[in-house]
Amino acid sequence: AYSIKSPHTIRMLNIPSCSCWLVYNLVVFSIAGFFNEVMTMCSIIIAELRYKKKTNQPSSDTKAE
Repeated sequence: AYSIKSPHTIRMLNIPSCSCWLVYNLVVFSIAGFFNEVMTMCSIIIAELRYKKKTNQPSSDTKAE
C-alpha cells in the first residue's frame, strides 16, 4: 500500500480482504471481528460516495449563468 498513491485504489483493494475476514469472523463466531469488518466496509463505502460527490460538483471557478 505504500507505493499506491491513489486512495480509491487502496479502498478497492481492501474490499476483498474485508469480505474474507468478515466470512472468517462469522465462521469462528467472532462478533467483535464481524462488526469491525462491517464498520470498515461501511467506512470504505462512505468514503467512495463522498469522493464521487466531491468530484462531480462543478468547480467554484466557473459561474453558472
